[in-house]
This record gives sequence, C-alpha cells and structure tokens, in this order.
Amino acid sequence: MRYCIQIKTESEHTVARRPCREDAALTRLLEALVHFTGLERAYLVGKGPHGPRVHARYTSRRDGREGISRGLSRRALGGAPRGIADLRRPARHEDCWVEQASVRRLELRSMMSRPIPGRQVGLALVLDSRSPRRDTEFRRMAPVVDRFAGLIGALLEPEETPETGSDDLGLAGRSARIEEVRRAIRSAAPYRVPVLIRGPSGSGKERVARALHRLSGRPGAFVAVNCCALPEALLEAELFGAVRGAYTGIDRDRRGLFRRAEKGTLLLDEIGDMPPGMQAKLLRVLQEGAVRPVGADTEVPVDVRILSATHRELDAAAARGRFRADLLYRIRMLPIDLPPLAERVEDLPELCRALIGDLAKRHGLSPGAPDQRALQRLRRHSWPGNVRELEAVLVRGLLAAGGGDIREEHLLLDDEAASACGSRLEREMIEQALEATRHNLTRAARRIGWSRQKLYRRIESLGVARNPDADRGS
Repeated sequence: MRYCIQIKTESEHTVARRPCREDAALTRLLEALVHFTGLERAYLVGKGPHGPRVHARYTSRRDGREGISRGLSRRALGGAPRGIADLRRPARHEDCWVEQASVRRLELRSMMSRPIPGRQVGLALVLDSRSPRRDTEFRRMAPVVDRFAGLIGALLEPEETPETGSDDLGLAGRSARIEEVRRAIRSAAPYRVPVLIRGPSGSGKERVARALHRLSGRPGAFVAVNCCALPEALLEAELFGAVRGAYTGIDRDRRGLFRRAEKGTLLLDEIGDMPPGMQAKLLRVLQEGAVRPVGADTEVPVDVRILSATHRELDAAAARGRFRADLLYRIRMLPIDLPPLAERVEDLPELCRALIGDLAKRHGLSPGAPDQRALQRLRRHSWPGNVRELEAVLVRGLLAAGGGDIREEHLLLDDEAASACGSRLEREMIEQALEATRHNLTRAARRIGWSRQKLYRRIESLGVARNPDADRGS
C-alpha cells in the first residue's frame, strides 16, 4: 500500500502532498529504533493547522496511553536536536519540562528528538519513555538516532527526478555517485556539526557547501575564504578580526569572517594548505566557540557552522605531521566525497545543460547545446580540470557556435589547444571575443576562459588584428 503525507503549516492555506514509499518501511524503521534505544515510543510528528500532528508511530506500550505530549512535540519541531535523559532534571538552559501537563499525564521521564533532514520541511522524529536514562547512554545512542532520521528523510523524498537532472541543491546529474552526494548533503544539512568536503580541484566543493548552508535553515550569511590565498598573519586577521592599531594599516576595528558569518556558515576552502600556526588557533576556536581578534585581550563568542574543503589527502598529511590530527578529527565529523568528472561521465548531458544555461546568463552568450558527436567527444576526454574545465570548454564552444548547437568542430579541449593553435577555429573564436568586447583584452580573455596573458600570446602567435587603443587602461 502506498500513501502520501499531507503537511500544512499554521501559516499556509494549501496542503503540500509528499509522495512516499511503503508505509510498512517507515513503521519498521520506528520499531527498530525503539528496540535499539530501549525507549518506549517513536513517532513522526509534523506541523498541523491546530498544533503538532502525528504521521506515523510505533510503541512498545500496551497500557492504552497512546497520546503524545504536544509540548514536547512543539519543541521537537523547533528544529534543534534534543536529548534529555531525565525530564525531572532538565539541563540548565532548558525550561522545566516536567511542569508540562502532558508530560505529567503520560508520566514521561526521558525524550529524544531530531529534525528530519531533506525537503520534508517541518517534520521531526520524537522518542520518549516513562523511565529515566543515563546521560552517557543518550550520548552513545545519539549518532544512531541521527542516522535513523536521515533514513526517514530519504524514505520520504519524492521519487521523481527533475527533468533537467538538477535540483534544489544546484547539482546536475543522475549517476549513483552524485546521488550519494545529494543524500549526504540532505542528511548533514540540519545539524551544526562540521563537514569536510573532499574532492579534486574544480569538482564543485563550494557548490556543495552552499547547498549545505541553504538547507541548514541558518539565518546568517554564507562566507567563504581560501586558506592558501593569504599569508598566515593576514589570514589570522581575516578570520578572527583585528582591533584598531593591532598592526600597520589598521585604523579601525575589523570584525573578521567568523563574526561576519554569525548564525551562518563559514567555508574554509583548501584547509589542507592552512599554515601550521593557524591550524592550532583554529582548533582552539572550534573547541571554545570564541575568537580572539588580533591585538585584543578578550575573546568574542561566535555561533558559526564550519565547513571545510580540500583536494588533499589529509590523513596522509596528518601521518607526515603536515596537518594536525586533532584538527582533522574536529573538522571531519561528517565527510562528503565528491567524485571527479571522469568517474561520472554519464552526467555530462544534464551537466552541460545546467552549465550552459548558467554560462549564457552570466556572460551574455547565446545558449546552445552539444550535439551527439560533441557529447561523444566530451565523454572520451579525461577531464583533469573537472567541472571547472568543462565550463571553459563550453564557453569556447558557445562562442564558436555563434548561437547554434555546439558541434564537434566547435570543441577546443585544453589538451588539444597547443596542436590547434594555428586553426581557423581558434582565430575566429578570438576575433569574436575581441569584437564583442570592443577589443578589451581583459574582458575578451574572461569570455573565452583564458588569462589575459594567454590571450595576448595567442593573438601575437596567430597575427590577429586588434585595436590597441581600445585596450588602454584595461
């Protein structure tokens, strides 16, 4: 039997229908969770027009008390993971749970809740029991409950795949590898735990980081910094901020990226290249939840979700002493591995459509599409530069196609560029770019996907005519 969950929030007047898989699978998951945790009940609760609404449940009780605590359910739907081993001994930051009438009526002593990750907005997994538990037991079972919440989120996902091969995560493709990445993103997004995104250069690590932030629901900004782009002294001030007069050129206080990302997400890109001194300082920030601006005497608390990205093998770097092992354990609580493009060439048609739409809009180009022979040639390429290299190839193809479909002869792959330096295609591509930018070398190089120096060398080598006066000041 198939069913669908109907979710209606108090602020909405339309019902969103969520097609799901067999309800027996959901019941079995809840039953397994009850047996694993030793708690008495597990139920899936959502927001209804008049308060929390139960969509599925499993209970080991046989005393007729099947009701739920509406107060606990409302708190569970608040989004933050919770676990209280004894409701009569609430944590200092919690309200007195036992004062709720439903908690007393149902004689509840312990509870645990997790938001359901993914696109099922406003759903939570709740477990409760009439027996108190030890805090150590709850900490031990928490990772498994997180996994169950992720499994339920995957079970409730719509089965249809968007026609474009892309989705709300901004990832194109339907291969098994990219589906694994999607599941990992949706599972990790709701939680504040650090995520390490691993993958070769140009594979889309920042795109994954932005998807994690977008699905996290955190109200703050997404901020990214390249850890190898700045020397250590400047990187410290960039991350943690600096007070006025801390060093030459600082005439006012600087907040730093940690504080700019308050209640948001900070991406530490290429963290494998972070200087050793900064690794120790970052570890302290992750442990203490506070930053000390350069030149300051006191620390400033920060609420930031940390994402890290690298193309390096950090385990090998830690074994050689080039990366702190204790920092690696901190940032790698949830790893997400991105495959190189060469390992998912079946995604090329969907990936090309998504990239061409974005490139055409960004660069003002006429959109086109690779024909079958062009796609076959793209599939044969090794793609050492991954998706970033594919973007450059498609830009050149769009320019050469002049508004039509991209054919095989329009493709100029990077490993073939040297042998094609005297071809008519390359000359026409350069001439079109120069004409479109009124012979501005900087903008023409950007349209093609080259550096300005490379474009200048190719112009000189091919003898392409240009107007040097138009390029002054570029």
